[in-house]
Amino acid sequence: IQDKKSKLTEAEQQTRRAVGAIFPQIHVRGSAIRSEGAIGNPTENEFYRAFAEAIQPLYAGGALTAAYDLSKKNEELK
Repeated sequence: IQDKKSKLTEAEQQTRRAVGAIFPQIHVRGSAIRSEGAIGNPTENEFYRAFAEAIQPLYAGGALTAAYDLSKKNEELK
C-alpha cells in the first residue's frame, strides 16, 4: 500500500510540473541605493530600480501539452 501511495504521489507531482511548464516563468528583482552627499555638499540621492521578466515559450511543437496528457494518463494508471 505504501508503494502504491508513493507512486501515486510521484505521478501527481509529474502532473504539477507539466502544468507549471505550460504557464510563464516570472522573475522580479529590485534594488535601492541611497547616497549621502560629501562634506560641504549635503544633497542626498536615492535611486530605485525594478526589473520584471516573463518567459513563455511561443511554440514547443506540442511537447508541453503532450507531457501534460502523458502525466494525467500515468496518474490514472497508478
